[in-house]
Amino acid sequence: MGAQVVCHDRYGDYAAGSQVESGSNGSSGTGINGGTGWGGPYDVSNAIKSLVKIEDRTANPILYLNGEVVIAGGNRALRFDGVANGTYAVHRPLGTSFSAAAGEILWFSLLFRTNNPSPLANQDFFQIGFDDNDNAAGGIPRVSIGANTTSSTFPAPFHFFARSTTASGASAFDSAVPIAGATTYLLVACIEPHDGVYDTVSLFINPGESTDPGPPSATITLPSGLATLSHSFIRTVNLESGDVYVLDEWYIGRDYGSVVQSLDGTLRITGPPSEPPVVIWPAALTGVTLETSTTLEIDSWSEVTGPFTLDDGNILYGVPTDPGIPRRFFRLRR
Repeated sequence: MGAQVVCHDRYGDYAAGSQVESGSNGSSGTGINGGTGWGGPYDVSNAIKSLVKIEDRTANPILYLNGEVVIAGGNRALRFDGVANGTYAVHRPLGTSFSAAAGEILWFSLLFRTNNPSPLANQDFFQIGFDDNDNAAGGIPRVSIGANTTSSTFPAPFHFFARSTTASGASAFDSAVPIAGATTYLLVACIEPHDGVYDTVSLFINPGESTDPGPPSATITLPSGLATLSHSFIRTVNLESGDVYVLDEWYIGRDYGSVVQSLDGTLRITGPPSEPPVVIWPAALTGVTLETSTTLEIDSWSEVTGPFTLDDGNILYGVPTDPGIPRRFFRLRR
């Protein structure tokens, strides 16, 4: 799976409360530059720099759990606070471009959450997409997915959409999933080319299988004019005082499996080579059991009973040293 991931950001590399781009509103600054595979730092619209920050989620990590798909956010997330409106709001170049002529497909996923209470009655607009340059028609990406509330142009209530080109009418909406406040959604998108141009955007909302997203929740096919995809954009419109939107676990890759993590993808093993390893998984992931095996045979797995420790929103298990056991395997099981 990892070989197909182009870039990702889980936001754990940044200090809680820090601006995504430094400096006061209206001035240039320096963007944060963590994650993996990106072509440069974040660039936030100068007018709203104080409103786009890294949120501390230590006490309440964002968790998505549906069927085989478990995505557990860490102790940080990307937060848009109040009137954080910008075309663009946030921009970041990819470290690797996608080519329509080569038939390269771009997949991406992220956790999307509004902390606003239900119902969502205003006209908020949120768009995440890609283009071939850092300006992108004034900041509007030509292939994208997003969310918007009631307005004279779009359907009610709040719905997710897929879009190709910059025209607001070039959108396909999913009418089955009205968006609720204080709710986490997993958004997965596939951007495909035909005849040398990216023209098809498919949106999958809350998939539950780790190998197949199922039928699209919304899809649209219109020539965007894009032969390459090299820059990511987040665009916001009509956000108001008191609004809070949070994004986490942003993955960009070449297939569905690279951008959607299975249950096993939440387990990590760390530690210096000279010291016993430590097995780690998110404490927010409840109802799971840590198991171990020395052979990987079907009947060889047994439950690990601890001792476990809690640190920074994660559960840790220190693997005991035993010269008689040359190797061990670990897994989480629900």
